[in-house]
Amino acid sequence: MRAPTVRQSAHLCTPALLVTALAVPSTSGRTALALPVFVALAHVLADRPAVVRALALLFPTAVLLSAVATLIGICFGQWLLLVLPLVAAAPTPPPNWYCRP
Repeated sequence: MRAPTVRQSAHLCTPALLVTALAVPSTSGRTALALPVFVALAHVLADRPAVVRALALLFPTAVLLSAVATLIGICFGQWLLLVLPLVAAAPTPPPNWYCRP
């Protein structure tokens, strides 16, 4: 079985993170719920640093943006329409933009 790509990982994790917005009203609670999942994924995907970096950006972004979406009462489709221009305008980071421990 092939290792997941960045896109596949994002498509699998984002809906799960968005569902937690309905179950856990607190942003910090959703973060505490998602952290062990991220750590486990980072451990499993240790040989794929690009995927781990992408998930490290995706998890907090999805948690925070889903909090805003639940506060203002928009549906997922409207949320995507609001977020896509921000994603398209985001600059691509240089290859070594992260710090290694």
